[in-house]
Amino acid sequence: MLTKTMIKAFIKIMQGHATTDALKHQLKIQESYCIKLLKAIQQEQLIILRKEGKVLYASLARTAHAQKLKELITRDPSIDYSNILDKNKTRVFESILYTSKTVPQIAAQLKSSTRTVHEIVKASLNRGLLKKRKKTYLFHKKFWPHLHEFLHYYRNRAIVKGMLLWQFENEVLFEVRRKEDISGKLTGTSRYDDFSVKVVTSTYCCYQGKKRLSKEEIFVHSILQIEKDSRAVGLAAVFFKKNKLSRKKVKELALKYDCVNKVEELLSVITTKGKTTTTILPQITPKNLQRIYEIYGVY
Repeated sequence: MLTKTMIKAFIKIMQGHATTDALKHQLKIQESYCIKLLKAIQQEQLIILRKEGKVLYASLARTAHAQKLKELITRDPSIDYSNILDKNKTRVFESILYTSKTVPQIAAQLKSSTRTVHEIVKASLNRGLLKKRKKTYLFHKKFWPHLHEFLHYYRNRAIVKGMLLWQFENEVLFEVRRKEDISGKLTGTSRYDDFSVKVVTSTYCCYQGKKRLSKEEIFVHSILQIEKDSRAVGLAAVFFKKNKLSRKKVKELALKYDCVNKVEELLSVITTKGKTTTTILPQITPKNLQRIYEIYGVY
């Protein structure tokens, strides 16, 4: 996770102070701490370190978020991004980058105190970094488009062999096509068979993170997999009904996984028996939904 000192060091490196000797003088720190700092920045995939003789050099990493951070700090050098992108602020911004949330909801996701989150939200509102919608807050993409772009790439920086579906800090959800590329735990449609919904899939949905997944979480993961196949909507509806999922838990998880609109549409499809007109999910007709229900014995 980024810290104020790491951002300051990154800025100095981009200004040409790319050796430990130059950087320690610029930041007024001990060499041992300077080396530790550089390794931490490299861990965030922002720089690459190389040693020539006794000299340690830092250069810009080729990752998308490293390139975007460089663009960000060079676009307007008058903005002190070390003040904006310190650890706690960055975590709050990432939490509400795509989905608006209340202070308690942000605090719950970050496992932080509501007081800490409230203080960050209040300060960020005053600077125009966030916008308020009733009691919820969302990062202000219109006011800070380039910062939003960096945060987007920084938040989704996991390196996976397949397609990244969602990431937040150490939790990663992705799809792979080959069985040998499976990493972490299977989830989403790859776990439907375990919950009495027999399906054949062309991909494997993987989750890296906490130890145990609830049936509601597996369901929400499967919603993130849905693209153009209306049958996937019907199968998700079958999974929901067969396993008697909690709507409350599903809606809470939809906030976490930034798929509130998708989940709301799916729940509406279930409630109206397919009569809902969907705009995000592929459209399924009541007749086709009923046919899928009959195949799986859902009434």
